[in-house]
Amino acid sequence: MTIHIYGDSFGVICKHDKTWPAELSRLKKEEIDVKAESGSGPNFSLDLLIADLENSSIKDDDTIVILLSDQKRMEFPFVRNNEHVTGVFRIAEDDKDWKHPFEPDNKDDPWPGVQNQSYLNDYKKETKIIAQTLGPMFLYENVKNISFLHLLSLNFKKIRFVVFTCFSLDHYLGTYKNFNINSTDFLHKIKFESLDSENFDYVKIPVGHIVGLDDTGIQLDNHMTPDKNLKFGKLVYDIIMKNEIDRSWFNTHPYDDPFEYQYPLEPIFIYD
Repeated sequence: MTIHIYGDSFGVICKHDKTWPAELSRLKKEEIDVKAESGSGPNFSLDLLIADLENSSIKDDDTIVILLSDQKRMEFPFVRNNEHVTGVFRIAEDDKDWKHPFEPDNKDDPWPGVQNQSYLNDYKKETKIIAQTLGPMFLYENVKNISFLHLLSLNFKKIRFVVFTCFSLDHYLGTYKNFNINSTDFLHKIKFESLDSENFDYVKIPVGHIVGLDDTGIQLDNHMTPDKNLKFGKLVYDIIMKNEIDRSWFNTHPYDDPFEYQYPLEPIFIYD
């Protein structure tokens, strides 16, 4: 049996024996197949998952753990690699006070040394058209993704599904003027309990809220300390095994990605 992991940087295994996929593999005594990729969005993960289901790479009694990332991370044809998709929509916002954090002359660059992405400025017009055309759709995009994964679980009853979002379901969508979103209130009133079943669990607290951002230890490439990796691996194991969940270590300050750092810190929403 195999555990298949899809997602963004929160799901990457890193080169470290204390990353959570390795810990989950140890606890469950099963192999892991990690297809998470830093900077990628939910469509990237779903494409890989569907391909694996279609070619029968995922077998009966296997487990799928999918971390749905920020729905604003679209696979734009002009983006040179997945790690550049995160801030594309910010470029079209006409915010004179905001500067792309990965431009070479930005003194406030939160991640110095990351590959220059200033070429994205050439696509402001195209990005604005996409934002203004599809904007409201993004508000419920991960709700639709969660529902789609639940539908898959009904068709693959011998496969275990565990679904996380990496960030809150809105993740600053209301702050993007081009999206023309009037309110996010209804999004936070949606109930998900009816989706949980013997082979499907949607975890209502986002990964970025569980592991937080205020750790003082060294963080690995998946934004978690070695200690948080071990605890998160145990959390995923307990969810799969239907064990009681230990929430005592959950953080109180959500992880904030660098493209949103100029906004007020996102509040924690727990979808009960």
